[in-house]
Amino acid sequence: MHRGKVLKSIINSHPDSGKIIAKRAGYEPGTLYKHYQIENLSYQIITKYAKAMWRDLSFEFPEIIKEISFQSFKQEYDKRNKQLNAETAYEWKDKYHRLLESHNEILKMNMNLKEEIRILENELKNLKREKR
Repeated sequence: MHRGKVLKSIINSHPDSGKIIAKRAGYEPGTLYKHYQIENLSYQIITKYAKAMWRDLSFEFPEIIKEISFQSFKQEYDKRNKQLNAETAYEWKDKYHRLLESHNEILKMNMNLKEEIRILENELKNLKREKR
């Protein structure tokens, strides 16, 4: 596998530009384009790009897991993602509870309105009877 080409494909699909990713990784944009040409690009360099994109690249580069700098990044990445997932779950749970409360309020109002309609219909019937 040509690691430089795989990296290029990953970076091109990222929402940030290659220039921004290169600078975050500590490289000049020209160096990034040179890295694209290297078939056996080192995993240390690839790890820097993984950190710059905040992306786990172990799917695309399974051997990268052996790289010590990637292992520490992967631990931090997994920890942060776990925290983000917990926060997201809490936000959805909170939103669900708020919507459920609103729904219950609407149901109560609907029941009250139905009761008022029933009472008014009865009053209307009584008025019609009295009129006869």
